[in-house]
Amino acid sequence: MKDTSKHKIDSKNYCFPFSALPENLKKNWIELIENKRLNPTLHPGWVKISLSSGKTEIDHTRVFVHFDADKPAGFLPYRVEKRFKLGMPFSIVFLYDFVTYHLECVCLSSIRALLEAFFSDTPKWHILMISNIIDDGPTAESLRQLCHEKDLGFQEFPVDVSPYLTLKGTFDDLLASKNRKFRYKYRKRNEMLASTEEMEMAWYPAASQASEFLEAFVAVEANSWKAESGVAVSFSNREGRYYAQLLPFLAEKNALMANVLWNKNKPIAYSLCCHWGDWIGQLKTGFDSRFKDLSPGALVIDGCLEKAFASGAKEFDFLGTPGQMEPDPHKLHWTRQTRRHVRFEIYSSQVRSKIFGTLKKMRTAP
Repeated sequence: MKDTSKHKIDSKNYCFPFSALPENLKKNWIELIENKRLNPTLHPGWVKISLSSGKTEIDHTRVFVHFDADKPAGFLPYRVEKRFKLGMPFSIVFLYDFVTYHLECVCLSSIRALLEAFFSDTPKWHILMISNIIDDGPTAESLRQLCHEKDLGFQEFPVDVSPYLTLKGTFDDLLASKNRKFRYKYRKRNEMLASTEEMEMAWYPAASQASEFLEAFVAVEANSWKAESGVAVSFSNREGRYYAQLLPFLAEKNALMANVLWNKNKPIAYSLCCHWGDWIGQLKTGFDSRFKDLSPGALVIDGCLEKAFASGAKEFDFLGTPGQMEPDPHKLHWTRQTRRHVRFEIYSSQVRSKIFGTLKKMRTAP
């Protein structure tokens, strides 16, 4: 039976099932994201999509709400999983365990106070995990400080290296900064697109166009290198279900920036971006391998970058690939700026946790 009741931990903290979080608190959560300019993947609407299409049932996720002077000051979505390690039961806490980019805690002021409250007031745990944190961001720094002060063992593991481009000046300024060979290739492929009636770049910003874009998106994936590797998005897999819900959500927020390159009425490339505030993140891109000589993948990215400059955005984020410390080459064609993400694994002060942490450090030591 689904638990829909809130659980009061103490005078400052409450815990709710994610599906039963009151609307007024969701509103507070959204306001924090907007005011702190946090990544939109932390929006409760996006979180719901991630959870409902992922491997974790939405009812297994709870939200720790920290209050300061009777005002909600922080939100920590989490789930607890029981596993056996070293022949003993372990309670493992996963924080923000859903699709996130550039994770920072949803917090009004002190991330450290929010994390300390969670560490202290959450029911007994042995291992705590939180992933995709910016290596030099405030959440990572707060975790390091807190673990050292509380004498908690922890390890950091690399997640990815994520390229991004700060948008300054104009697109022509950016192009002029590239070498002659780069500019020549850009000019030739775009001249080809402009002069060929059989090829057309189409854009899909509206909710009413989401299904049409998704069909083209899936068709391109089916003929890309991803299909051969077994990682293509399809209507039947988890990723397909995720994007089927995400596209209308983004469109309703006026945040959908998606294009498809068509050749003889067949989709041969796409780029899916989220334009949220002054941030544009390229969530997914791909091209039909049979048409690689036409540079379709480069053309859809060219179009998105030009539109990004025209929109007044401040950053175009190519994003990283989990587990990949060398970004895909096409992500580095336009920029050398990168962010590094890490995963924290924290061990509580309980004896079994300390033993496990020590043994794991020994196994993972270089």
